[in-house]
Amino acid sequence: MRINATSNYLSIEDAYQQSFRGIVLPGGTRSGKTISALQWIVIYCLQNTGKEIAICRDSLTNLRRTLLKDFEAICRGYNNYDALHPQMHMNRSESTVRLNGNNISFFGLNDDPMRVYGFACDVFFINEAINVPRIYLTN
Repeated sequence: MRINATSNYLSIEDAYQQSFRGIVLPGGTRSGKTISALQWIVIYCLQNTGKEIAICRDSLTNLRRTLLKDFEAICRGYNNYDALHPQMHMNRSESTVRLNGNNISFFGLNDDPMRVYGFACDVFFINEAINVPRIYLTN
C-alpha cells in the first residue's frame, strides 16, 4: 500500500499517537487537508476493526459533493489515487460505508442536528469546520 503522505497526514498520525482529542489542520484551499484526513481514516480502518467513525460537514449536500466523492476516490483508486481499499461497501442512500469491519457514517450537521447528539464514535472528523455552528465544536 502506498500513499503520498503530506505534513498534514503526519500531523494527524502524530496527534493520534499522542492521544490528542482534536487537531486543526493548517493550510489554504487545495492544500491537502481533506485528502490527508480521509487517507488517515482509511488507514485507521485497515489497522482496526469494529470502530465507529463519523465524517461530517455543514450539510449533507456539500458532503456528498465533496467528501463522499473524495473518500470513494481514495478507496477505489480514482483521480490519480492509488486504491487503498477497493472492496469497501458504500450505501449511498444511507451515507454510510463499511470498511474492514468498521462503520463510517457521513453526516450533514445542519441537516439533522439530533442525529449527532449521543452518537458514540471512535473518530469524529469535521471538514470545513468554519461553516459549522460553534455548538458542535465545544466539548
